[in-house]
Amino acid sequence: MFMTGRGRPAAPLETALARGSEGAQERAAHAPPRVEGVPNPPAWFTPDALTCWIRMCDLLFARGQLTRESETSLIALCVCYSDWVELVQDIQINGRTTVTYTQGGGAKDVVRPEVTVFSDTDRRLRGWLTEFGLTDATRGKVGGTPSAPTGGDDPLAAYGLQ
Repeated sequence: MFMTGRGRPAAPLETALARGSEGAQERAAHAPPRVEGVPNPPAWFTPDALTCWIRMCDLLFARGQLTRESETSLIALCVCYSDWVELVQDIQINGRTTVTYTQGGGAKDVVRPEVTVFSDTDRRLRGWLTEFGLTDATRGKVGGTPSAPTGGDDPLAAYGLQ
């Protein structure tokens, strides 16, 4: 049975090899090579998601972590970030609570549903950032090699930024 959220997430193969982790050599013998290249963002991205995409691709490329295999995870990260920004803005405008009235006519403050959704989105965003080692606490837990500039080829030029 496949279960998620249990135990420590697996370290990237390069990290496991560098640490001499048990079973890393066996994993390496069966692992396919990374597919180099810059993944493309979906056309349906919101402006916030596209901004996140460009920022993350730039960061991951500089670390030597950007591969085409990252595409689905990057999409999830950027969509989650876009939702997070939308919810932050909504909470800033409308507040965290709203007034409701009881059957007896009394008023009471209750937490708005958007605050609950924000809490879940914040947790998921932190999970995606952790997956890529993009927090101070998880930066050393992922593998990567710094990418040297390659003859003027900028992987983000396709997005209109240099």
